[in-house]
Amino acid sequence: MTFNADLFDRAAAQYDETPPFFRILGAKLVEFADLPAGSSVLDIGAGKGAVTLPALAAVGPPGHVTAVDVSEQMIEVLRGYAVSNLSILHQDITESTIPDASHDHAVSGFTLHILSDFRSALIQIHRILRDGGTLSWSKPGGHPEASEWEESYGQIFETFSLRLSSTPSEMTEEPIYEAIINSVGFDVIEQVTVPVRIPIGGPEEYWAWTQTHGARWLTDQLNPDEAVEFKSAVIESLTQLHPTHGHDIMVAPLFTKLQRR
Repeated sequence: MTFNADLFDRAAAQYDETPPFFRILGAKLVEFADLPAGSSVLDIGAGKGAVTLPALAAVGPPGHVTAVDVSEQMIEVLRGYAVSNLSILHQDITESTIPDASHDHAVSGFTLHILSDFRSALIQIHRILRDGGTLSWSKPGGHPEASEWEESYGQIFETFSLRLSSTPSEMTEEPIYEAIINSVGFDVIEQVTVPVRIPIGGPEEYWAWTQTHGARWLTDQLNPDEAVEFKSAVIESLTQLHPTHGHDIMVAPLFTKLQRR
């Protein structure tokens, strides 16, 4: 909990401001989730409301959204929304106090893949959902037109990660999702990739954007000289290998819908 809470507290002021990356994909995730009007929804890793707000619009006043996040700074932003059918909880989903079978559906934008204990999170979500309830969540994915640059960026990231004495558990190798999903009591009922291109001002602005969300964890861990070197390597890669030379964010996140059995 401490690593993600500290990381996103530091990122909160600039998070999802320029460009509104998570808001764009949050709206697409809610559309994918197809939340019924009047339903109760849990939003895990709510941040500044990228998924929360379109979820509220989808369920309408008869419905209700519970937004959960570990970052106090993110929670402060959510508290600024004067919405009667929104509850806000500052807690770790893996240690949730939300009552059993209290929500119809759950959504989570770009959060579950960075938790140190994916299984525990899923167990809690399963407990909170009613029978037949769904969890719709998103995780990063590479854009088919930007594979050469993504490979280069990955190699740069790995090179600088290896300079650290240790890597936070939240940023280690991804778990085997399918096995955990089945063992916890969910079935995968739908998966789609969602290619998007979001214009941005160029390599310098692209780099600045990477430092407004979770990807900044590595920069924060490096010493000042290494951080400068890391930035230079990323900008050079964007300039030389990116399909639009760093003038578009090009991603194709994976949207997955699970159903509680």
